[in-house]
Amino acid sequence: MDLRDLLREILEIKGIVALALFGRDGKLAESLGQPGAIDLGFVGSTVVSSVLAAESLLATLGQGRLSHMLLDYEQGPLLLSALGSYVLVTALDSDQSLGRVRFQIRRYLPQLQAALPQG
Repeated sequence: MDLRDLLREILEIKGIVALALFGRDGKLAESLGQPGAIDLGFVGSTVVSSVLAAESLLATLGQGRLSHMLLDYEQGPLLLSALGSYVLVTALDSDQSLGRVRFQIRRYLPQLQAALPQG
């Protein structure tokens, strides 16, 4: 399964309204969303800066590697998932979806890693 098909499948998880995949340079690799959902395609540099800051904090505290980061907003949370040289940003419809989505995203991580462009 190619990367875009895999992301389409992830977008079908109940509670996910949009997702975007960014390189660590902030460049957009892919962006998908339900009709009328938030457009995540333009937030690359901000997302990557947030992840880098969190990783720096974890390194300072000796807490290991970042796997996921949650940004909780009134309109629904954003889940940021570190994928090597990429970051997956997932917009959720509500806090109630968070547990299910985190569990499902974890199940997709090996497939995502294998489908990501190398280099």
